[in-house]
Amino acid sequence: MAIALRDSTIASAIGLANYSFSIPAGTQNGDVLILAVSAREDFTVGPGPESWTLLAEDDGSESIRWAVWGRIWSTGNSSSVTLELNASTDDSYAICAAFSGVSLASPFGSVSSDTAGDSTSLSTAGITPAANSMLLMATMNYNGSISTGSQAIVTSNPSWTEVNDVVMVSLAYGLRPEATATGNVTATLSALPSSAGIVLLALNVGASSPSSSPSTSPSTSPSSSPSSSASSSPSSSPSSSVSSSPSSSPSSSISNSPSASPSPPPWDYQDKASTPTWEFLEETLSS
Repeated sequence: MAIALRDSTIASAIGLANYSFSIPAGTQNGDVLILAVSAREDFTVGPGPESWTLLAEDDGSESIRWAVWGRIWSTGNSSSVTLELNASTDDSYAICAAFSGVSLASPFGSVSSDTAGDSTSLSTAGITPAANSMLLMATMNYNGSISTGSQAIVTSNPSWTEVNDVVMVSLAYGLRPEATATGNVTATLSALPSSAGIVLLALNVGASSPSSSPSTSPSTSPSSSPSSSASSSPSSSPSSSVSSSPSSSPSSSISNSPSASPSPPPWDYQDKASTPTWEFLEETLSS
């Protein structure tokens, strides 16, 4: 099993205290949702009792507020996300992405993040993900429309694929088989922001499906052996013996070899009961 991007959606708001948008189309039971948000004001994520896990956020010292959240989506959960801002904001942008094949027991691995000032080069410390993890890199900024030009890690840098890049937030992913330290993480912005943030996190791969294990069992089952049927049902042994060698049948023995057991003539059958008959015949013949 490998982790794969299912779908993604983007949302934005200008001058609103809160806004809602749908989760990615095609999200299925057991998928993991990642939400990256950039805004000018503090915010919370809702609605409903289903909980989001806060994976990373800024320290509040810069002019933007950003955060990355994650959760496992189950059938029956809300199909929308609401961002509740503390006040009407100049602008806010969000990316929500759904991933399949993530571990349900422990979906989120190591996380590293940092908030920077006015620099087009963003960096944060590396992480040591588990084998076959999916690495996600999010960048958030505030200074109008700025795109993320590249993402990179020092060791075993994967091929990065951009999920989306919208004005103040971007999200990219890369599959990484190695379970080694990534080294420092870097991303390059297309223009100088007034403030920005960067996050690197790992999604842990789910276990392989056990359904393939039982399917190999029947092929190795001794029940398929022809010899086992005879040994498992000894009562069928006599019948199979008779059917396989019809020549041993009593009826076929008589018809095929009548001379093998001739019937004795009555005059050769010697016993006491026949003696008077012989005497009677002799007397009759002599007279």
